[in-house]
Amino acid sequence: MEPGEYESLVAKANLGGHSAMAELLQSMRTHKIHQPEIVLLHGARLLSTGQSKLGSDAWTVMEQVFLASCELGADDWRSYCLRHLTKKFPTSIRVERLKGIYQESTKDWGEAKKTYEKLLKDKPEDTVTHKRLIAMYKQRGQVPEAVQAINTYLETFSTDVDVWHELAELYIEQGSL
Repeated sequence: MEPGEYESLVAKANLGGHSAMAELLQSMRTHKIHQPEIVLLHGARLLSTGQSKLGSDAWTVMEQVFLASCELGADDWRSYCLRHLTKKFPTSIRVERLKGIYQESTKDWGEAKKTYEKLLKDKPEDTVTHKRLIAMYKQRGQVPEAVQAINTYLETFSTDVDVWHELAELYIEQGSL
Protein backbone atom coordinates (compact mmCIF):
# COMPACT_ATOMS: atom_id res chain seq x y z
CA MET A 1 0.00 0.00 0.00
CA GLU A 2 1.37 3.38 -1.02
CA PRO A 3 1.84 6.14 1.56
CA GLY A 4 -1.39 8.06 1.99
CA GLU A 5 -3.48 5.43 0.21
CA TYR A 6 -5.09 4.13 3.41
CA GLU A 7 -5.90 7.65 4.61
CA SER A 8 -7.50 8.35 1.24
CA LEU A 9 -9.66 5.23 1.53
CA VAL A 10 -10.77 6.26 5.03
CA ALA A 11 -11.62 9.77 3.81
CA LYS A 12 -13.71 8.36 0.94
CA ALA A 13 -15.48 5.94 3.28
CA ASN A 14 -16.25 8.78 5.68
CA LEU A 15 -18.30 10.40 2.92
CA GLY A 16 -20.68 7.45 3.24
CA GLY A 17 -20.45 5.76 -0.12
CA HIS A 18 -21.23 2.04 -0.01
CA SER A 19 -18.50 1.02 -2.44
CA ALA A 20 -15.91 3.22 -0.66
CA MET A 21 -16.72 1.59 2.70
CA ALA A 22 -16.55 -1.89 1.18
CA GLU A 23 -13.24 -1.07 -0.53
CA LEU A 24 -11.80 0.25 2.76
CA LEU A 25 -12.74 -2.92 4.66
CA GLN A 26 -11.35 -5.10 1.86
CA SER A 27 -8.11 -3.15 1.88
CA MET A 28 -7.86 -3.46 5.67
CA ARG A 29 -8.22 -7.25 5.38
CA THR A 30 -5.73 -7.50 2.52
CA HIS A 31 -3.08 -5.35 4.20
CA LYS A 32 -3.81 -6.62 7.73
CA ILE A 33 -4.57 -3.12 9.03
CA HIS A 34 -5.79 -3.38 12.61
CA GLN A 35 -8.14 -0.52 13.49
CA PRO A 36 -11.27 -2.02 15.04
CA GLU A 37 -12.94 1.38 15.52
CA ILE A 38 -12.80 2.02 11.76
CA VAL A 39 -14.03 -1.51 11.00
CA LEU A 40 -16.94 -1.19 13.41
CA LEU A 41 -17.93 2.26 12.15
CA HIS A 42 -17.96 1.43 8.44
CA GLY A 43 -18.77 -2.27 8.69
CA ALA A 44 -21.81 -1.62 10.85
CA ARG A 45 -23.00 1.01 8.39
CA LEU A 46 -22.61 -1.46 5.52
CA LEU A 47 -24.44 -4.21 7.36
CA SER A 48 -27.22 -1.81 8.42
CA THR A 49 -27.86 -0.15 5.09
CA GLY A 50 -26.45 -2.23 2.28
CA GLN A 51 -25.83 -5.81 3.32
CA SER A 52 -27.56 -7.19 0.22
CA LYS A 53 -25.27 -5.06 -2.00
CA LEU A 54 -22.24 -6.86 -0.55
CA GLY A 55 -23.24 -10.20 -2.04
CA SER A 56 -21.08 -13.06 -0.79
CA ASP A 57 -18.72 -10.52 0.86
CA ALA A 58 -21.45 -9.85 3.43
CA TRP A 59 -20.28 -12.82 5.50
CA THR A 60 -16.66 -11.71 5.39
CA VAL A 61 -17.64 -8.20 6.46
CA MET A 62 -19.86 -9.65 9.18
CA GLU A 63 -16.94 -11.67 10.57
CA GLN A 64 -14.71 -8.58 10.39
CA VAL A 65 -17.31 -6.52 12.29
CA PHE A 66 -17.76 -9.35 14.78
CA LEU A 67 -14.05 -9.43 15.60
CA ALA A 68 -13.90 -5.65 15.92
CA SER A 69 -16.97 -5.60 18.16
CA CYS A 70 -15.48 -8.30 20.39
CA GLU A 71 -12.35 -6.22 20.82
CA LEU A 72 -14.29 -3.03 21.50
CA GLY A 73 -17.03 -4.58 23.65
CA ALA A 74 -19.82 -3.55 21.26
CA ASP A 75 -22.38 -6.01 22.65
CA ASP A 76 -25.16 -5.44 20.12
CA TRP A 77 -22.98 -5.95 17.05
CA ARG A 78 -21.07 -8.82 18.63
CA SER A 79 -24.32 -10.71 19.27
CA TYR A 80 -25.93 -9.73 15.96
CA CYS A 81 -22.99 -10.93 13.88
CA LEU A 82 -22.49 -14.19 15.74
CA ARG A 83 -26.21 -14.99 15.57
CA HIS A 84 -26.30 -14.45 11.79
CA LEU A 85 -23.04 -16.29 11.13
CA THR A 86 -24.23 -19.24 13.23
CA LYS A 87 -27.53 -19.33 11.34
CA LYS A 88 -25.79 -19.22 7.95
CA PHE A 89 -22.99 -21.68 8.83
CA PRO A 90 -24.36 -23.92 11.60
CA THR A 91 -21.67 -26.63 11.33
CA SER A 92 -18.67 -24.42 10.61
CA ILE A 93 -15.53 -24.93 12.68
CA ARG A 94 -14.67 -21.32 11.98
CA VAL A 95 -17.97 -20.15 13.50
CA GLU A 96 -17.41 -22.43 16.49
CA ARG A 97 -14.05 -20.74 16.98
CA LEU A 98 -15.81 -17.36 16.76
CA LYS A 99 -18.08 -18.54 19.58
CA GLY A 100 -14.94 -19.09 21.65
CA ILE A 101 -13.78 -15.58 20.82
CA TYR A 102 -17.22 -14.31 21.81
CA GLN A 103 -16.90 -16.12 25.14
CA GLU A 104 -13.46 -14.62 25.67
CA SER A 105 -14.80 -11.15 24.93
CA THR A 106 -17.50 -11.58 27.59
CA LYS A 107 -14.85 -12.89 30.00
CA ASP A 108 -16.39 -16.36 30.08
CA TRP A 109 -12.93 -17.93 30.06
CA GLY A 110 -14.04 -21.39 31.18
CA GLU A 111 -16.54 -21.73 28.36
CA ALA A 112 -14.05 -20.39 25.83
CA LYS A 113 -11.52 -22.99 26.96
CA LYS A 114 -14.17 -25.74 26.66
CA THR A 115 -15.08 -24.53 23.17
CA TYR A 116 -11.45 -24.59 22.00
CA GLU A 117 -10.72 -27.93 23.65
CA LYS A 118 -13.77 -29.50 22.01
CA LEU A 119 -12.69 -28.18 18.62
CA LEU A 120 -9.19 -29.58 19.16
CA LYS A 121 -10.57 -32.94 20.28
CA ASP A 122 -12.60 -33.15 17.06
CA LYS A 123 -9.85 -31.73 14.86
CA PRO A 124 -6.40 -31.84 16.52
CA GLU A 125 -4.70 -30.50 13.38
CA ASP A 126 -6.54 -27.15 13.70
CA THR A 127 -3.58 -24.80 14.13
CA VAL A 128 -5.74 -21.68 14.38
CA THR A 129 -7.64 -23.02 17.40
CA HIS A 130 -4.40 -24.13 19.05
CA LYS A 131 -3.03 -20.62 18.65
CA ARG A 132 -6.27 -19.06 19.91
CA LEU A 133 -6.10 -21.15 23.09
CA ILE A 134 -2.45 -20.15 23.57
CA ALA A 135 -3.35 -16.48 23.07
CA MET A 136 -6.13 -16.75 25.63
CA TYR A 137 -3.74 -18.18 28.23
CA LYS A 138 -1.21 -15.45 27.52
CA GLN A 139 -3.86 -12.74 27.65
CA ARG A 140 -4.92 -13.94 31.09
CA GLY A 141 -1.34 -14.11 32.36
CA GLN A 142 -1.48 -17.90 32.64
CA VAL A 143 2.09 -18.45 31.47
CA PRO A 144 2.48 -22.08 32.65
CA GLU A 145 -0.73 -23.04 30.82
CA ALA A 146 0.45 -21.17 27.72
CA VAL A 147 3.79 -23.00 27.84
CA GLN A 148 1.97 -26.34 28.20
CA ALA A 149 -0.34 -25.52 25.27
CA ILE A 150 2.62 -24.46 23.11
CA ASN A 151 4.50 -27.66 23.91
CA THR A 152 1.43 -29.69 22.99
CA TYR A 153 1.15 -27.75 19.74
CA LEU A 154 4.83 -28.22 18.92
CA GLU A 155 4.56 -32.01 19.37
CA THR A 156 2.58 -31.99 16.13
CA PHE A 157 3.74 -28.81 14.39
CA SER A 158 7.44 -28.84 15.20
CA THR A 159 8.45 -26.70 12.22
CA ASP A 160 6.45 -23.62 13.27
CA VAL A 161 9.29 -21.15 13.85
CA ASP A 162 7.03 -18.39 15.16
CA VAL A 163 5.67 -20.62 17.91
CA TRP A 164 9.18 -21.75 18.88
CA HIS A 165 10.06 -18.07 19.20
CA GLU A 166 6.95 -17.46 21.29
CA LEU A 167 7.90 -20.36 23.57
CA ALA A 168 11.39 -18.95 24.05
CA GLU A 169 9.91 -15.56 24.97
CA LEU A 170 7.63 -17.19 27.55
CA TYR A 171 10.55 -19.12 29.05
CA ILE A 172 12.52 -15.87 29.29
CA GLU A 173 9.52 -14.13 30.85
CA GLN A 174 9.32 -16.91 33.45
CA GLY A 175 13.05 -16.79 34.07
CA SER A 176 13.38 -20.38 32.93
CA LEU A 177 16.18 -19.69 30.40
